[in-house]
Amino acid sequence: MSTPDPALVRGVLQRVARGQIVSMDGVLRHHDDVLPPRALSLLQALHQHGYLTLQPGPAASAGLRVAALSIAGTQLLDWSIRQPHTPCPLASLTGQDCGAPAGAVPEPTRARQA
Repeated sequence: MSTPDPALVRGVLQRVARGQIVSMDGVLRHHDDVLPPRALSLLQALHQHGYLTLQPGPAASAGLRVAALSIAGTQLLDWSIRQPHTPCPLASLTGQDCGAPAGAVPEPTRARQA
């Protein structure tokens, strides 16, 4: 299994922090937007590993619960915000500028030779 992209993690956690993620019958989703499958899978994984909790929402009687960040989730969001740049392909998910000039492609990291 590959490591999730930090920008995807940041975008998902920010939506949770804003109260935009809800659970209806155990399925996590955005309250009024369609999220990509990778974001939905990440939400489920974050919930299973204790980064998210589910709180009764305004329509709790209808089974609607609002996702909230746990302490570990808040720490993960803080860490992700401190990362240098949002990769351009995922900048649209987070609503942030990727910080690179138009057409820029990051150079691959090369291992230093001893």
